[in-house]
Amino acid sequence: MLAFWSGITNTGDAGLIFPLAFFLFLNLIFLQQWRVAAIFGGVFSAGMGLVLGSKIAFTAWGLGIPALGFRGFSGHAAQATSLLPIMLASALNLPGYPQGRKLGLILGLALGAIVAVSRVELELHSVSEVLSGWVLGAGLAYLFYRFKLDQFSREWVMLLLAVLLLIVLSGRYTPPQTIHWVWHWSAWLQGLLH
Repeated sequence: MLAFWSGITNTGDAGLIFPLAFFLFLNLIFLQQWRVAAIFGGVFSAGMGLVLGSKIAFTAWGLGIPALGFRGFSGHAAQATSLLPIMLASALNLPGYPQGRKLGLILGLALGAIVAVSRVELELHSVSEVLSGWVLGAGLAYLFYRFKLDQFSREWVMLLLAVLLLIVLSGRYTPPQTIHWVWHWSAWLQGLLH
């Protein structure tokens, strides 16, 4: 069961999600959707900055909510839930099927929830951390969806989803240890502010 949950959790890993976000951003640039690309990049970056900020706040200064076991937003839950819904909405946005985009959004939110559950099952996060990460990611996905920031090439999105699926199913993906970056930045900030 550990291998199953590990595979699921990898779907939300920064080592996979950040390159996907970058390639989606590039796709918008190639399509000359300058304004949409700028807003997409800015909103995604701000959301992920909030995740990172919450982790640094806990690691550097112990800021969290001990009664809830909250030490920061689950990055995996936020990352998966912010991108997978809009990617699936774009992939299912088919001519003659007006509900496809909405179905993709719902399926993506469900996949993000499964990634969130995997973090609890692997005992890497508390329920409050994955729930807050999922809500943050869902909020970003809603903004992307509501303001039609998912104007990607359907073929490009299908290719990226296929690559993601192949990487995750191969079982050969080794996530980068991004927590070390958080520790490093936290120590640097502590030294800077003391």
